[in-house]
Amino acid sequence: MSTDADSVRPTETPTPAPQWHHAEMLDRADPPHGLTWRGYLVQLLYVASSIEHALMVQYLFAAYSLGGEHVTGHDDARMVARWRNLILSVAKEEMGHMLTVQNVLCLLGAPVELMRSHPRDGDWSPFRFNLERLTLTSLTRYVQAEIHDIAVIDSSYKRFLEKIHPTPGPGVLPHSEAPHVGDLYRQIIALVSRADRIADSEFHEDSFRYQACWDDWGRSHNYKIRPANNLDTVIKLIADSVSEQTRADVLIERVATRQQAVLALTRIAEQGEAAPSELAGSHFQRFWSIVVDFQAAVESREPGWVPTYCVAEDPHTVLPDDQRASSASTITWPRSQQWASLFNLRYGMLLFYISHSFQLARGGDDEMLRGAVVHKAFAEMYNLKAIAGILVQLPLKSPADKRRAGPPFQMPPTLTLPAGSIDCWRLHGDLLRRALKLNLDLQDTTDRSCLDEELPYLRAMHQLDVKSAAWIEQLIAGHALGGDPSP
Repeated sequence: MSTDADSVRPTETPTPAPQWHHAEMLDRADPPHGLTWRGYLVQLLYVASSIEHALMVQYLFAAYSLGGEHVTGHDDARMVARWRNLILSVAKEEMGHMLTVQNVLCLLGAPVELMRSHPRDGDWSPFRFNLERLTLTSLTRYVQAEIHDIAVIDSSYKRFLEKIHPTPGPGVLPHSEAPHVGDLYRQIIALVSRADRIADSEFHEDSFRYQACWDDWGRSHNYKIRPANNLDTVIKLIADSVSEQTRADVLIERVATRQQAVLALTRIAEQGEAAPSELAGSHFQRFWSIVVDFQAAVESREPGWVPTYCVAEDPHTVLPDDQRASSASTITWPRSQQWASLFNLRYGMLLFYISHSFQLARGGDDEMLRGAVVHKAFAEMYNLKAIAGILVQLPLKSPADKRRAGPPFQMPPTLTLPAGSIDCWRLHGDLLRRALKLNLDLQDTTDRSCLDEELPYLRAMHQLDVKSAAWIEQLIAGHALGGDPSP
C-alpha cells in the first residue's frame, strides 16, 4: 500500500454541491441522494469529522507561525505565548471533537474516517481550507467559523468586521451566508434523535470498548501548554504565568446508546460556537480575545510589525520525479524539503496510529497494544510540534528568501488500514523505517548553517525510533505479545 505523504497538496476546496441542510430535510419521506437514513447520517458524520480535522490543522499552523524577529522583549513574548496557547487549546479541543465523532460512527457500525476532506464539505465548511500565519484576516475566519449568532455579539465585534472586511475577503463569506459547523451538528443531532429515521437496532453498544475515551486521549492534554522551542527562551520562562483560559478542556465522549450520542454531540457543538446563552470559554471567545489584543498590538507598534515568522501560505513539498511546475509555496530549499518530508511522514504516522486504536479493544487481549498505539500517537504529536518549530525558521526557497517554509500538513493518499492486525503493525514498521532513513539523511547534511536544535533533536528522535522499530519487529515475530507495550 502506498503511504507517501510528500505529493503536491491536492485542492481541498470541494466542488459545490446541493445544500444538505435545509430545515425540512428530515421531514422528507425518503433520505436524500439515494441513501438510507443511516447512510445519510454516516455521511454527515464524515463531513463533521473532516471539518473538525481541517480546523484543527489550520489552528495548529497559525499557532506554530507565531514568533520571529519582531517578537522581542518580555511583553511581546508574554503576549505571543498567550495567543499561541489559546489557539493550541482550541486545536486540542477540535481533536476531541473529531474523536467523539469517530465514537458515534463506531456506535453505528460504520468505519472510522480521519481524512480531511469530503465531497460534501462545501455545504458546511465555514471557509476554504488554507494554511496561513496568524493575521487579523485569518482571525476573522476563525471567529466566524466558531460563532453561532452574530446578533448576540456586542457592537465592537460588528465594527471590527466592518473595518477589516467592508466586503468579504478571499475565502470569507458574509456571516449571514456562511455555513456553520453548529448547524451541521444540529442536523446530525436531530437525525440521531429520531427513532423513525434511525432504528434502535442501528446502535451497537458492543462498540463501546473500542471507542476513544478521555483516559486515553484527554488526560495528557488537560494541562497548561508550553510553547514550542522556536520562540525566544524567555517565552519558556513565562509559560506558567499564562491565563487558565489557555488550558484545553478536551471533551471525548464514549457512547453506547442513542441518548448518549445526542448528549455527546450536543456538548461538542456547544463547546465550539458562541451560543446565545453563554460566550465565556467558547472557541469564539478565545479567538475574539486574540483579535482585541492583536489590534491593540498593531496600533501601538511601528508600521510593518507582525507577531509571526514569514511563513509561506499553504507550503508543500514535491517528489523529486514530479514533473509539475513548482508553485510560489513549494518548499524547494533542500534541507527545508527534507524536514518537510519528515513532517508529512510523521503526520501520516499519527493518523494511522489514531485509526489503529479503534481496532483494539480495551479490557481484553488487545489492552496492552491499545496503550502502545496511544503512546506512539502522543509521541508523534510532540514530534510534529518540534519539527514545525524548526520549519518556521528554515527558508522556503533559499537563504536569501525571507519567506519561511512552515509545516505542510500534507495528507497521505489513503488512511485505509490493512485487514489483518499484524499487517497493521507491518505498516507502522515500514513507516518507521522510512522515518529513520529521512532522519539519517538529515544528519548527514548537517553543517554550520543549521539551527542549533536540529542535530540534538534528530539524534534523540533516531534513538527512540530505533527502539520503537525493534519493538514492532519483536511484536510481529510473536515474541513480545505479553511484554511491556512501551518501546
